[in-house]
Amino acid sequence: MQSLDQIFTNNSYQGVFDIICDEEHGVKGTFVYATRIIQKWIQLKFKGSIPDKPRTFHWERASRKVDIIYDFDNMFFCAKAVHNDSNVPDKTWITEVEISRKDLSGINSVLKFAVKNQFTSDYYTSDYKQYSVPSFVRRLDEKVGLYDAGQRVKGLNVISSKDDLEEFTIVLDDASRFFPVIIISQDEINDPAVAHYFEADEGYYVDGNKFAESLSLLGHVYYLPLEYQYELGEMLGREWAIFNGAVRTYYPGFSIDKKDEMNTYDHPFIAKNKILSMEYIKEDDEQCYGGHAFRHILTHITKVENMSRRVDWNKYGIDLYYIASKKEQARSENEINQIKESDSFYQELCDTLEQEKKQQELEIDYLKNQLKEAKNTNSFNQLQISQLKNKIKELQASVNDEYPTQYSEIQDWVEKNFSGRITLHKRAIKCINDNPVYPDVELLCKSIEMLGTAYYDLKMGFSEDRNACRDLCNQLGIINCATDSEKSSGTQKKSYEVDYQGGRRRLDMHVKGGKSINSHDDTERFRIYYFWDDDNNRVVIGYLPGHLHTDQS
Repeated sequence: MQSLDQIFTNNSYQGVFDIICDEEHGVKGTFVYATRIIQKWIQLKFKGSIPDKPRTFHWERASRKVDIIYDFDNMFFCAKAVHNDSNVPDKTWITEVEISRKDLSGINSVLKFAVKNQFTSDYYTSDYKQYSVPSFVRRLDEKVGLYDAGQRVKGLNVISSKDDLEEFTIVLDDASRFFPVIIISQDEINDPAVAHYFEADEGYYVDGNKFAESLSLLGHVYYLPLEYQYELGEMLGREWAIFNGAVRTYYPGFSIDKKDEMNTYDHPFIAKNKILSMEYIKEDDEQCYGGHAFRHILTHITKVENMSRRVDWNKYGIDLYYIASKKEQARSENEINQIKESDSFYQELCDTLEQEKKQQELEIDYLKNQLKEAKNTNSFNQLQISQLKNKIKELQASVNDEYPTQYSEIQDWVEKNFSGRITLHKRAIKCINDNPVYPDVELLCKSIEMLGTAYYDLKMGFSEDRNACRDLCNQLGIINCATDSEKSSGTQKKSYEVDYQGGRRRLDMHVKGGKSINSHDDTERFRIYYFWDDDNNRVVIGYLPGHLHTDQS
């Protein structure tokens, strides 16, 4: 009896990052932008089969498969893509990715991003040559920035001050850190001949820049100069210190407070003499020695550690597709059970309706006669609808050309053109009815229009061009930025707040414009103070066109 070949699933790359959202683009805008980058990657792998924009989706053909769970309201995206290798027969890639916002109750501006890349083979392997980072990960790092323990996972970090040393210990001690920290110490002996032979740089036996480049999105690389080696040793204790050209790898889980309970062998220390004695033959048969050889060897070790690591995804708040799909199924089953529980109620309702049916038959006859009359006038109604549609198009086309000329017209103009996008707070309405002195009403209205168009699209993630809002502000000669309300106190601080939906909201953003933006003359400059309502997705204008003062103004 012939046995079936066994198929093994091997890891190729694993990572968990933070995406830190800036105030300009917001959490929702960044979420939409990031998920579209991943969606485009999936589209390239499954040409012609995947929708342009992310949504919950399933597609399967033979050995190729895509599953996506997308929830914009809760900012959750999870995908699993299974596709064949274009160069190696019988090799299948399995890529899982998740972007989520875990803290939905607070003002959390961080998204969690996780990726797991795997491949199939007829044997188990963690060969570093199979290490592969999906291209969308590097694209996300380029466009929005990927962080681990508050630090970008790329480039060489040089400890050149006590502040740098303190920041290094914070990264080292962070319990949420996913990637290893590799620190290269400087040697006090710097023989130019030896340095040249062993690829050293100013006493560093490993080229930190080349090493950091090979560990991009895989590990944090640091240079530790001589003047900070003793101080770090005092912080960590001698057995955890690093000095005189040695290199140490601190894997995730290292804790300064619990270092006495840890085994130093779990965080390898390689002394200078061992580094200088190493040899390595590259794939092109080039012979490498010392620090040059060690750089290649440690790069391979770090890749293999990432590939072979058993990750507790739950520790990082990550589900990935299997768990996410089970939760989605449980939610669906719960909804089905609620529907079943309400069946008896609807049955009773149907019985009631059946009893009322006879009483309604007379009304039905009346409605039939009404319907007959409506059909007779349908052609006239269709003509009116067509005329109204054309009129609406004409009015919409003229929005950008017709602006209010008086303050008394602004409220109706906003409600007519930006309903659902801009809300004028009652305080703002009172302001424009109090005979403001700023003369250029048209520029003020164009600035309001910018908030209802380019800025609104930016916050909602609708705009493909993330600089469109900034370009429009430059064109109008205005500035859209945060206020200095945090620097105010007492009565002045309260002037930056408005009552809104049962609470108090701070006017944390404002538009500045006019002939002389920083003038103290109300006829020379204007302000539009507002905040973004994240729950209702709209701009709320609370004060204009005058200037609110802070303790520093």
